[in-house]
Amino acid sequence: PIRCLFHRCYPQCKWHGPPSALLKHLNTHCMVRKIKQDQPCDVYWSYETKERCWQRGKDATFFSHDYNRFYYMSISRRGEHYHLASVWLPTTVKAAESPTLQMEVSIPLEDDEFVTYTLKPPRLDPSLMMDGNVKRLIDQGKSFIIPIKKWRSQWIEDRNKYYFKISARWKQCS
Repeated sequence: PIRCLFHRCYPQCKWHGPPSALLKHLNTHCMVRKIKQDQPCDVYWSYETKERCWQRGKDATFFSHDYNRFYYMSISRRGEHYHLASVWLPTTVKAAESPTLQMEVSIPLEDDEFVTYTLKPPRLDPSLMMDGNVKRLIDQGKSFIIPIKKWRSQWIEDRNKYYFKISARWKQCS
C-alpha cells in the first residue's frame, strides 16, 4: 500500500491503499482528467488577475484507462522561473511493464504563438510526496522552463476571471 500522494497538501488525509484504488481516492481531492492516447486534453486555470497566475504554481492530474496509469503534471515556481515537469504511476503490475508514453504539452502564447514541450515523464518515486518528485526533476534538470508572462489568457467577463489553458496529448515513444 501507498499513502495519499497529496498528503502534504491535505495533511488531514490518512488514506493508505493499493495503487489500483488511487484514482478513486484522488478524485476526492482534485479533478482527475481521463485521457486517451493521441487525443488532446485541455486544462484551464482561472485567476482574478494575470499577476495571480504568475505568482502561483499549477498542477493537473490525469488517468489513462488504456494503460492504467496516473499522470501528474506540475508547473512549479523556482525563483523567477516556472518549471514544467511530469511523473507517472502504474496502478497495476501490467501497467508498470507497458511501453513508455510521452506527453506533449502545448501552451498558447501572446501574438497567436504556441510553445510545445515533449516530456518523457519518469515513474513516480512513491517514497516522496508529489512536491518531492517535482523538486527532484527540477534539481536533475528534467523539467522545462516556460515563459509564464507570455502565456495567453482569455478574460471571461461574466466570471470576472482570466483563464489560462494548456493542451496535453499522450502517445507511445518511438
